[in-house]
Amino acid sequence: MQDQAVTESMGPIVDHTKEHLAPSDVMIARTRRRLLNAARAFANNGTVPPGVDDAEVFWNARAGSYYADAKIDWLEAYQDKLKTAIRWRAPSPQAAE
Repeated sequence: MQDQAVTESMGPIVDHTKEHLAPSDVMIARTRRRLLNAARAFANNGTVPPGVDDAEVFWNARAGSYYADAKIDWLEAYQDKLKTAIRWRAPSPQAAE
C-alpha cells in the first residue's frame, strides 16, 4: 500500500504534531518522504533515483518477520533465517541474447 502514496492523494493533511510515533512508524514516514522526493526530482529534472543504476545496494535489504524458539538468541535465529534467504541477481547481458 505504501507504493500508492506516489500516485494517489492521501486527502487533506492531518495535524500529526501530537502523535508519538513508534520506531517502525518513523521509518515508514522517512522512507515515504524519500520516495516522494525522489519521484519529484525525477519528474522535475530527470534526476535518477538512488539505486536505479546500482541494484547491489538493495541486496541485503530485508523485511518481514520470523518465529524463533524463545530459548534461542534472537540474533542467532535471525542469522540462520538469512542463510535461507533468496538472493536476487540481475541476469547477465549475455543471457538476453
